[in-house]
Amino acid sequence: MRRFLLSCLATALFIGTLTIPTAPAHADTPVTISYGGTVIWIIPCISDEGFSIWTLELSARGVDPYVPEAYIWTDLTFATPPMIAIPAWHPGQQILGVATPENAFGCWTTTVPPTYWWGINEDTEGASPI
Repeated sequence: MRRFLLSCLATALFIGTLTIPTAPAHADTPVTISYGGTVIWIIPCISDEGFSIWTLELSARGVDPYVPEAYIWTDLTFATPPMIAIPAWHPGQQILGVATPENAFGCWTTTVPPTYWWGINEDTEGASPI
């Protein structure tokens, strides 16, 4: 009986060492979120990545639907297949994609004085054609 209990304890300890939670191999990889919704406001602007478009949209990802979220499309934003590889260009358009919320991002307009707009940088984006 004692040998059985010792073997059970040894097995439990061995299995326990296999299931110790550890940091993933890519712990420094930024977390991305899916986003999408209806565009309600669009402002062309300039960012460090060149021409950009600041969009304000009503989210469809489970947050409060009456609290809009701001995203910034840049020339480095990839298209999400099978969507069209163009940014949102009018209010009412539907967009979806993946963004990295950890990256605070901004763009500015060329008005005098310049206006600075904050948002989440879009990694990928797809816009409906209408």
